[in-house]
Amino acid sequence: MPEDHVSEEMIEAWVAEAEAGYDVEERKRRGRGRPGRGAEPMQVVAVRLTAEELPPSIASWSVSTPHDPR
Repeated sequence: MPEDHVSEEMIEAWVAEAEAGYDVEERKRRGRGRPGRGAEPMQVVAVRLTAEELPPSIASWSVSTPHDPR
């Protein structure tokens, strides 16, 4: 079965879980998002680099641009 296939059994299990109710405290304990990298809040900075400016470690990543959607 493909990874993105949702079976009837999966749907029935989700419905049963929802109808039984969720433990709100358990859901809260799971945490939110990506863990922090330190004690201080981090910032996301957008930077535009040419292919030549990219470090070799990430130069081979598949990147899409407005002119080259992938």
